[in-house]
Amino acid sequence: MLRHVKILYDLTELFSSAQIPHQYRKGRIYLLQLVAKAPDNLSAKLSLTDIYIRNGIMTKQLNDWKLFINNFLSSLRKPLIITTKHSHY
Repeated sequence: MLRHVKILYDLTELFSSAQIPHQYRKGRIYLLQLVAKAPDNLSAKLSLTDIYIRNGIMTKQLNDWKLFINNFLSSLRKPLIITTKHSHY
């Protein structure tokens, strides 16, 4: 899975900087796939937010960010479980 996400990230970077419109659209598609596969990837979410803002689609991103922030905050509230190996003296 990690390799797949890395490939999606590389494709997103490659096509997002393209000057040809259909290649730029491919970059957006890869970015959407990247965010779907790795929803906690902050860089990808920020890139997607930028695209939505430039295209005037703010409501969806605001709802996505609210969900992301709520999930992040709830993960901070979960107890941290630390396991240690017993040492022999």
